[in-house]
Amino acid sequence: MKRLAKDEELLCELIRFKSTADNSGERARAREYVAEIFEEVGLHVIRINKEDTYSLIATTDGSLRQQLWLCAHIDVVDAPDASFTPIIEKDRIIGRGAIDNKFAIAAFIEAIRAIPDIHDYSFGVMLTGDEELGSPNGAEHIFSKHHIEGDVAYVPDSGESWSIETHAKGGLHIEIAVNGKAAHGSKPWLGENAIDKAMGVVDILRKENNIIVHNGDQYLPTLSIGKIVGGQATNAVAEHCMVTIDYRYITNEQKVQFISVLDEITGSGDISYTVVADVDPVTNEVTGEQFTAFKNILTKHGVRWTESQSCGATDARFFSANNIPVIVCQPNGANMHADNEWVSRSDLRTMKKVVSDMLTQFAKV
Repeated sequence: MKRLAKDEELLCELIRFKSTADNSGERARAREYVAEIFEEVGLHVIRINKEDTYSLIATTDGSLRQQLWLCAHIDVVDAPDASFTPIIEKDRIIGRGAIDNKFAIAAFIEAIRAIPDIHDYSFGVMLTGDEELGSPNGAEHIFSKHHIEGDVAYVPDSGESWSIETHAKGGLHIEIAVNGKAAHGSKPWLGENAIDKAMGVVDILRKENNIIVHNGDQYLPTLSIGKIVGGQATNAVAEHCMVTIDYRYITNEQKVQFISVLDEITGSGDISYTVVADVDPVTNEVTGEQFTAFKNILTKHGVRWTESQSCGATDARFFSANNIPVIVCQPNGANMHADNEWVSRSDLRTMKKVVSDMLTQFAKV
């Protein structure tokens, strides 16, 4: 086999870290691995730890005011052990985190390594440790405790296949707890099935919020059931049930309506809910000078970029909320949160060139 390029070798090494939510030790080791590389190239590194979440900020001069911010996350969703052994298959690097989001870390590092003197630049790298959980102890904590300022940020964690994100949906992760009445499974009329009641709640939420099933060709609110936990035996009416839902919305008015319906449903003591994560929608104004320059960089490297709206949320929202224009765009890859996740090898090389040009145009002092 032909020898891998440095960015490919680095990405494969990053994939080998099982940096999942339930493996704080691996997340800590992955963060330290990257921190040491940044220190070797002369960046000032601040290690940020909160509740077993390990993040970092690396800057050229130790300041939190930088012309350009690069942001990625080191954590990944859970997967079988085999997914953490990278596979090279033609133009693909396959493994957990390949496209979500460790390719970005590899590209950042190799582009920074190529800089002759980092003191001629003003940029920072933010690496977060719990993006897949909504970032409560990563990006949210960083922005609440540190006054981050900048001219522009690049978060290559959405905007698939070189599409530049113009809008990202907001999201609610909610746990709904339902109580029923136990009975023998042969006489269900003597009980009240908590699982049936929970499914009824979901049906009402879909109906009252006009949530329809579609194939992704429309940019609409969605509701997905993540987990159902309930019942104790096949021949027993379920007394308790817990269901988790993932609601994605476009406007804050839709969120208010959704919560209003949920409050009405859960007015009795038998049904309650907890908001586990709450993410605001983000609108990216892609007509500014930084976006024009970014589009020109993509075109220079032969990328046929487009513009798109995103169904998911990223750490980009924290930059946007702090009035830092944020570019969200990533290369070709697929199967996020699924088997055989991959990123294009040729696009990884292009990504390094794109980041190098961004450093020159946006961060050169």
